[in-house]
Amino acid sequence: MPALKYDYSFDPADENNTAAAVASFALTGGDDVLDIGSGPGWVSRYLAAEQGRHVTCLDYDRDALASLEEAGLRALFCDLETEEWDSEITGESFDVVILADVLEHLRRPDAVLRRLRDQGLLRDDGRLVISVPNASHQSVVAELLVGDFRYTETGILDETHIRWFTLTSLRRLLESCGFVIEQVHRTTRILENVDSRSRAALLGDKVRREMSELNHDSTTYQFVVLARPRAFAGELSQRDAEHDRETRELFDSRERLRADLARKEREVEEARIRADEARTLLEEERVYFASELALGADEVAGMQAELANVRQGSVNIQRQLEKWKREYDRLVDPDGTPRAGAVVYRRARRKAKKVVQGNPTLHRVARRVRSAVKGK
Repeated sequence: MPALKYDYSFDPADENNTAAAVASFALTGGDDVLDIGSGPGWVSRYLAAEQGRHVTCLDYDRDALASLEEAGLRALFCDLETEEWDSEITGESFDVVILADVLEHLRRPDAVLRRLRDQGLLRDDGRLVISVPNASHQSVVAELLVGDFRYTETGILDETHIRWFTLTSLRRLLESCGFVIEQVHRTTRILENVDSRSRAALLGDKVRREMSELNHDSTTYQFVVLARPRAFAGELSQRDAEHDRETRELFDSRERLRADLARKEREVEEARIRADEARTLLEEERVYFASELALGADEVAGMQAELANVRQGSVNIQRQLEKWKREYDRLVDPDGTPRAGAVVYRRARRKAKKVVQGNPTLHRVARRVRSAVKGK
């Protein structure tokens, strides 16, 4: 048998699984279950085999129907795009009708819902279980924000989807067809966990935060709702009024939160500006003091060099003074009398000695004279 496009399995205890939520809502009703657009019918198989429900499956995929028949389920062909799509079950009614991931594939989902009501396929106290992908999920918004819109083989942007729903638009559709939503279950996935996860890198944290603030269902991947037939006209009006009141309260609360957030963001921005200004001023002061310290260091180095020169000059002066003192002591007696004659004599003698030693003849004469003097 060919592989089925929408083949899957599920854990009935998984609280973040669409099929598990559909099965859970279906179990709140009676035994007779109609699964419209059942596909491989894993929810129907579970309801029949493990919960003892009597399940009828309708689908246009004959391979899927054959698989369901092999599993022992009642499986009938139908084309939901035709007016009398329910011809195989004319006159029958059911406690539970399931439309799991079906409405988004139909050109006229309202026609199918009205046929359910007008033909009495769902009993007056019956349960209508519907699941649809959330068109306002952040993955779809991310595609639009970056100017792209790529269909995929499966998922929210399934290439066969021709209708798009948010919880509000689904509620409006059901109420216009005579049904009232009683319970809502949400399965969630963040942007990084879907086919469009590459878009996550293109969106900043601020954009992601604003997406969540504007739409609390931005991470809701699919809605699963439990709806009931409208028993009388006043019920819808009462629910409409209650819904409008809740909507207004939520809107007012959201606006207050947005105003508070805007105020906080302004305060944070003002604090950031002040911090930047203080940081700039501190940097300017640091640069100024650094330059002043460098200049002071240069001045200290110059003064130290000058002081070293002064000290060396002082040493030289001290040496000259000591030299002069020695010369003074040599030329003057302790009583202050100059020693000019002795000095002149000694200088003349040293000079004469140099002259005599430099002339051999004079040197010999000088020796004879000294000898003669010594002989006397």
